[in-house]
Amino acid sequence: MRIFSVLLLLLTGTVFVTSPAALLARLTPGHLDLTFWIVVILIYYVLATLLPIDKVIGRLYPVFGVVLIVMAAGILFGVCFAAALFVLYLVLTARHKTNT
Repeated sequence: MRIFSVLLLLLTGTVFVTSPAALLARLTPGHLDLTFWIVVILIYYVLATLLPIDKVIGRLYPVFGVVLIVMAAGILFGVCFAAALFVLYLVLTARHKTNT
C-alpha cells in the first residue's frame, strides 16, 4: 500500500510540475524552455512549503483577484453576446456577398 501511495503521489507531483511548465514554455520565448520552467516551479514549491504564503506571494493577491474578475467578465460577455455577434457576422457576410 505504501509503494502504491508513493507512486501515485509521485505521478501527481509530476503532473502538477510538468503541465504548467509545458504551458509556460509554449507561451514564452525559445530560450525559456521546459527545463527552465520546471526548475522555477520546483523552486517556488520549495519556497511555498518552507515560508508562509503571505511572504511568498502576499503582494500579488490583489493582482490575481483583478485578473480573475476580468477573466470572469470576459467569459460572461462571451457567453451572453457570442450568439448575437455571430448572427451579426452572418448578416454582414451575407450582405457583402450579395453586393459584390
